[in-house]
Amino acid sequence: FDMSGISKITLRWLGVMIYADLHCDTATKLYRMKNNLSNDSLQLSQQQTSGYEKIYQCFAVFFDDTSVAEGSLYIEKVLTYFSKKIQQQPNIVPIYTVEGGGMIGTDPNSLLILQQFHIRIFGFAWNGRNSLATGSYTNNTKGLSPLGLEYLEQLNRLHILPDVSHLSEQGFYDIVENTEQPVVATHSNARAVCEDLRNLTDDQIRCIIQKKGLIGLNLHAPFLNKETATMTDIVRHADHILQLGGEDILALGCDFDGTKTLPVGFSGASDIKNIIQTFTQEFGAAVAEKISVKNALRVLEIN
Repeated sequence: FDMSGISKITLRWLGVMIYADLHCDTATKLYRMKNNLSNDSLQLSQQQTSGYEKIYQCFAVFFDDTSVAEGSLYIEKVLTYFSKKIQQQPNIVPIYTVEGGGMIGTDPNSLLILQQFHIRIFGFAWNGRNSLATGSYTNNTKGLSPLGLEYLEQLNRLHILPDVSHLSEQGFYDIVENTEQPVVATHSNARAVCEDLRNLTDDQIRCIIQKKGLIGLNLHAPFLNKETATMTDIVRHADHILQLGGEDILALGCDFDGTKTLPVGFSGASDIKNIIQTFTQEFGAAVAEKISVKNALRVLEIN
């Protein structure tokens, strides 16, 4: 590989010891299981992650569309429980996010709980509809509600990034048009490669590029290929986004412990090294490093 212009951190990274991931459901799953990362059933278990020097991992507090949990209290319970568990895993740097945030409440001041727990990314809906927004599998002509727009204003003030992965198309554009912040799709792929409403259109990808945001490649197999997903499909989605000009916005958003269906030959986080090695072969070391760690750390402002 061409080694010119490679940074010092890359010399470690080329040994596939460091990566960043924009989305997993492990924190919520552990809270519900009342377990810890030594549980071998996890895709992001202690065993799966032990081979890495450092993982910058976004952990989502997840609300589905039928949740009746009291939002702020639930976030506090999940993250208080999980923060003690993640301390046992010194090679993982936790970054906290919210998925399906309409369950937090009807007062934008409820978002102050996000600041308390240093939450960096906020998703308005899951796949359905709530008081803030409409999800991607509900009605793509409906977007953010007036309350959702108030929430977006508060997120802008708190410097918390909006996540568009589960939003309807109109919801996506409502966010793009009403924020100066980078727009993040934490776990979505390219719709031109695999037709699914959870994947991004080319125009949406270009909008995220313009907003200097992030797109995390999702390893949920049906979003990669409606038949049988393999490493080849991951490369196809990455290549499509790169061809649109996405070199500085493409990242990983694996959805570990949020999917039961990974590509053929994948079991969890231990397989990220294979993705990085394949991207290095396909796109070169510098681009693979951006996808694997540098783009995410830049947008999340992690030194």
